[in-house]
Amino acid sequence: MATDSSSSSSGSSVVVVVPLPAQGHTPALVHLSRKLAAEGFSIVIVSVESVHRKIAARWKCSPQLDIRLESIPFTSLIGEQGLEIKCIISDFHAVWTTPVAQKLGVPQVCFWSGSAAWALIDRHVPLLVDLEYIPVPGCSLRGEKMISFIPGMDPFPALDLPYYLHEFSKVPVWSLVAKSQRLNTDKWFIANTFESLEPRETQAMKQLLGEQNFLAIGPLLPLDHEGLEQVVSLEEEELGCLEWLDSRPEGSVLYISFGSLAVLTQEQFMELALGVESSGISFLWVIRPAFLPQGDLPTMEFFQGFRDRMVAEKRSIIVPWTPQKRVLSHASIGAFLTHCGWNSIVESVWSGVPMLGWPCHSDQNLNLRLPVESKGIGARVACSSRRTEVVHRERVRAVVRKAIEDGGEVRGAVRELRDLAVAAVVEGGSSNRDMATFLERLRSL
Repeated sequence: MATDSSSSSSGSSVVVVVPLPAQGHTPALVHLSRKLAAEGFSIVIVSVESVHRKIAARWKCSPQLDIRLESIPFTSLIGEQGLEIKCIISDFHAVWTTPVAQKLGVPQVCFWSGSAAWALIDRHVPLLVDLEYIPVPGCSLRGEKMISFIPGMDPFPALDLPYYLHEFSKVPVWSLVAKSQRLNTDKWFIANTFESLEPRETQAMKQLLGEQNFLAIGPLLPLDHEGLEQVVSLEEEELGCLEWLDSRPEGSVLYISFGSLAVLTQEQFMELALGVESSGISFLWVIRPAFLPQGDLPTMEFFQGFRDRMVAEKRSIIVPWTPQKRVLSHASIGAFLTHCGWNSIVESVWSGVPMLGWPCHSDQNLNLRLPVESKGIGARVACSSRRTEVVHRERVRAVVRKAIEDGGEVRGAVRELRDLAVAAVVEGGSSNRDMATFLERLRSL
């Protein structure tokens, strides 16, 4: 079991924190760990070995905070003299922690890294299966049939259920049903959202699970620039893009990122690239090596030519990864073309940046509908919610230009929501109150 020696977890009891080993799930739980440590808790962050090495290599933390990094297996903590595990906080999808918590006889807290709306849907997976709404056969009329029985949510078409519910066979669906039981068995349920972003959805979850059992404690983001520099990334960040942004006019740059997992087809990548190029708008685009179809020579040749043109024109930049929170907070960013991962939604709201939604997988189509479209803080790039639709360059060019050159109303809406996000986490705010409740209940264990 590897250990980070910068902190010793010298307290007599510790809180074990287990993120899902994925870029989109780890940073928020690491930030929560820092907040708990600042309140006097001893924290042990447990990750699989590959993720543990990445976190340890990029770890920045005040020595006053009692945080230790460990790699799996973490059951050997039991053998440490005088070390008592108070509880386990684990990502909802890290289901392997449940038998460990049961073996240790300690409570488990579920960390939900997505929206309250998604939690509501997941809570109703058994019913959706019984009523044959999932798997969602998107090519049939059932995909257009409205779902109107989920509390806290307006009627919506089955096609807008999270993408992963569209294609599962019966056995994986029932595994999802089993996973949803964490909502009934875990001690508490804490979520990286805030009430003003999802007022009806958070209240519905509180009614379902109990007012003090569902706690909306987001946004789990640093409040200051120093904190942004301590954000942990599992990918190597290209910091030179920040200097490039310094040279661009305020609100003039389109930031493009599809997260750490999405892949576009050859046709779709070419249409997107040609669309943003022909828009005349400056852009910062994150293109991971795995983002392009692997082994596809025409795509790679096209990409090389496209990148060479951007370098020659000096109006745009392409990098493999960025410090996204610092990018979004930069004054030169005018809009964010995003896959609508929940972290990206929250970070964009926190920075007051309008979004152009291009969902690719998981819950991203739901995130585009709620809250991006419903709150008027962004727009859909595609004309429909079907993933098979190819978005052509003309459409890309039009929405990009409108977002940067004529996006005042949307920009105003997202900045109002940003102010509500700030209000949520300061003293007296909804997330601040829920966090205080969580701290009080942790201390009572």
